[in-house]
Amino acid sequence: MRCENHQIDPASIASIAIHSPAPFVRVVSIAEPTTSAEARFWVRYCVARAMLCGALNPADFEPAALSEPDTQALMRKVSIVPEQLPDDIQDLSPEAPDRLVVTLQSGQRLEKAVAYAGGGPSNPMSDADLTRKAKACDAPAELVGLLAEGALSIPIRSTAIF
Repeated sequence: MRCENHQIDPASIASIAIHSPAPFVRVVSIAEPTTSAEARFWVRYCVARAMLCGALNPADFEPAALSEPDTQALMRKVSIVPEQLPDDIQDLSPEAPDRLVVTLQSGQRLEKAVAYAGGGPSNPMSDADLTRKAKACDAPAELVGLLAEGALSIPIRSTAIF
């Protein structure tokens, strides 16, 4: 079953290249995950699934999702390109951002660079994104409502919830 939130027709994708620092690549290059926990660090799976669904949520790490044929087919088009960085540059640095390069069957290349991880202090989630994440994670309806209303007296970003 394919998700319907994608912006690019997966059939139009010829290849996907993930350019990332070599130390990071060593961590996320699990050959074939056997558990949901391993799948969370399987970057080829996460990128393919996100390209199909628009975003990842907990259901994307259930066994049925891991073996879903459309995801498996798109994963075969994903490669990881380790980038060597100078010693003074850290992973996810503005001086050396991670890059995602999608090449379409037409030859068109779409590229996105990310210097800071989404949801981190340098690239925080919006309130709407936090509300969507809470819903996807089956947070209690009361919490989701408070997030949606902006009614929390403590900013959600300062808690350990997300």
